[in-house]
Amino acid sequence: MKANGTLLMLISALIFSTTAVFTRIVALDGIHPFWIVEIRTAIATAFFAILILSSADSRKGSVTFFTGKDKPALKYALIAAFCFFINLICYSFALKFATASAVSVLINMSPVFAVLFSFVVGADLINRSRIFGAVISSAGAAIVVFQPGNTSGNIEGYISAIGSAIVWSLFVVYSAKAMRSCDRNVLNFVTMAFCAIACIPLALLSPWQASFKGIAYVAVLGILNTGIVYVIYQKGLKETGPVAASILTTVSPIFTVALDFVMLGIVPSPLFVAGAGMVIMGILLCKRCRS
Repeated sequence: MKANGTLLMLISALIFSTTAVFTRIVALDGIHPFWIVEIRTAIATAFFAILILSSADSRKGSVTFFTGKDKPALKYALIAAFCFFINLICYSFALKFATASAVSVLINMSPVFAVLFSFVVGADLINRSRIFGAVISSAGAAIVVFQPGNTSGNIEGYISAIGSAIVWSLFVVYSAKAMRSCDRNVLNFVTMAFCAIACIPLALLSPWQASFKGIAYVAVLGILNTGIVYVIYQKGLKETGPVAASILTTVSPIFTVALDFVMLGIVPSPLFVAGAGMVIMGILLCKRCRS
């Protein structure tokens, strides 16, 4: 594993960890979740459009789009975009009703759902170690959600977070299929553009309330947390490989808990820490067993 790749993956994990905290700040500021998704993806669409155009200029126009020879790639890309759209909606609503720490822990259970989903559709095998990892993560999530005197959120937030994790696992599966035949930045552009267009009617039907602080954080979410971070992540992934990358990015919830404390004053309870540790342990088991 190259040192530069490891550094890039840790940087991406740190940026990913700020996403939950920044979104929580925006939600507490009063911006409706549909408007969060709309503004965030519209900015990210512009970011990837600029990236594609600059790449085309440097390569004299040679950017790989969807080809007629591989029509399924476009189908996979649209399914992935739809999954990402639902994921963002669930994620934004989750952070309206629960803390960044709780949502981050539950969201990162997506590898567990990916293992189960792959088994259901016959795309992968399941074994005792994977079952053990899924059970540990599920038990940890139960502790996070049902701990006595829980102040980290309510049931709406937890259900939304788990729903986001499930849909994210589907996004990973279908985006991987689409990337076999198209440029990653093109796929990112299609995904963000789909989300921005699909969310327009939902946003227009929702109340608008925002301060300069909230808008500024949404802008950061669009540029940094939905745009730049994926460029860093993909470069790090190329150098470290998928197994090492998946393990390195698992530290993201740890960063989120720390940032939640520093920026919002949220102090995790001992039971929350224990449950979060079990979730991360189970995720590592599932990821390790997939290698």
